[in-house]
Amino acid sequence: MSVTVAARTAERSVPAPRVATLTLAITETRILVRSVTLWASALVTVALGTVWGWTRMPTWDTIGDNAGMAAVVLAGVLLVLGHLAVSRDHRNGVVEATMVLPAERARRTIALLVFIPVAGLLGALVLGAQLALLLPDVPAGTFDGWNLAPVVLIPPIGAALGVAVGRWLPAIAAGPLTVVTSAVAVIVLPGVGTGGSDVGRWLSPVLLRQNWAPGAPEPTGWHAAYLLALLAVVVAVAVARYRMVVSTVVAVVAVALGAVAVPQQMRHRTGSSSLPITEAMMDDYVGPAVLRCEEHEAVRYCALPGYQRWIPLWRDAVEPVARAVPAGVAGVLPVVRQRDTAYFAPSATAQTPTVDTDLVWGRHGTWAAQSRLDLVQRYVRALTALPKPTADDPYGEQSCSGAGQLRTVVALWLIAQAVPDGRTVLDGNQARLGRLTAGPAEIAAAVTLLDQPRERVTAILAAHWDAVISAAPVGDTLEPLGVRGLAAVGAEQATPCR
Repeated sequence: MSVTVAARTAERSVPAPRVATLTLAITETRILVRSVTLWASALVTVALGTVWGWTRMPTWDTIGDNAGMAAVVLAGVLLVLGHLAVSRDHRNGVVEATMVLPAERARRTIALLVFIPVAGLLGALVLGAQLALLLPDVPAGTFDGWNLAPVVLIPPIGAALGVAVGRWLPAIAAGPLTVVTSAVAVIVLPGVGTGGSDVGRWLSPVLLRQNWAPGAPEPTGWHAAYLLALLAVVVAVAVARYRMVVSTVVAVVAVALGAVAVPQQMRHRTGSSSLPITEAMMDDYVGPAVLRCEEHEAVRYCALPGYQRWIPLWRDAVEPVARAVPAGVAGVLPVVRQRDTAYFAPSATAQTPTVDTDLVWGRHGTWAAQSRLDLVQRYVRALTALPKPTADDPYGEQSCSGAGQLRTVVALWLIAQAVPDGRTVLDGNQARLGRLTAGPAEIAAAVTLLDQPRERVTAILAAHWDAVISAAPVGDTLEPLGVRGLAAVGAEQATPCR
């Protein structure tokens, strides 16, 4: 008797399309996050955003600009990776294999759109890394979250564009060519429509436009809306080959949003015809009422909103000068007031001399030293009442000679003793006294004073302060300190300062 045993055929359940799409999306996410290229580009992006802002104390405006432009680099890499992932369906030996997958090309395209949220998260991670590398320095100015939105939105646009190009143009060369084309567009767009219309600036992914005053209205929210619309259009193009109706609806809505967002950006930019910079607006954002003032060592410091943390930097520059001045002799010490160099607001303390400082301060090494030296020089010029620019010469281009004058020597000494490398500043003739120019004899006299104890020099100044702030000759005033009479300016030399 024979027995026939039939083998039971193994039955495999075919997953539902949505399950297959989700599984494929998870798989693609794992492949993407394991990419060495992706993380290398993230490190390059962090490095670029950090290096571009390395020389200046950070502000929220510059962080948005630098991080946004660095995000363009990350978007370019995501574009290539997205294109390679989609074009995988068309490579040799793969077409037949993909035909038996439980998810057709339409769902595989949808699954690959998982690159978009991954790219957004990576953009946020890159931004966080750049902010962390700034520590212990904290960005100054007024925080505007919309100004940082491009850092999170630009990488997803690159990823979506890679998927879209890969679905319509699967050839390997299409990805790099799209990167080159996009890079050219990013470079060219800000220069399109200059003059009466600057539409290209607002079509660019990054605004690269410094706010004229901390907290002043800027169309950063509308720019984020434009980027969202651009992302939606690219996604619609990616799935249009298989979901034409839905893609068309999404594209039409997104284009409508973009058509509203771009004109709104142009209309709401500060300085436009609909939003001119008026005196009232200047008072609201950079006027005396908004300044945050503190007084230290008899010197008053007034900062714009969000810049109070820079006051210690100004103090490091100013206080060595204030300590070298005879107490009570110099009268009320000049006020240090911050304002943008492009827009001028009335002084908060018009009764006293005022020294201006702007929205830029060096952060490291020579850049920080130069910012400190610049403020020291401006403060000394105000303190010693050196000649100011005139109505006929508002920029102080017409110089006059301070040869043989007491105030020239004292001003040079005040500058040199207030900075760590004062002797180098004098030897290199780096001290700037505005319109007043100094010669080798005055510089040598200042070096002589620099070798004396500060208290001795201050005591002499206390007895002759009126002469210090005038055009009086040195004479024998500084003789106890080793400085003898210097020759006054002669007829053959430049015009003397009065």
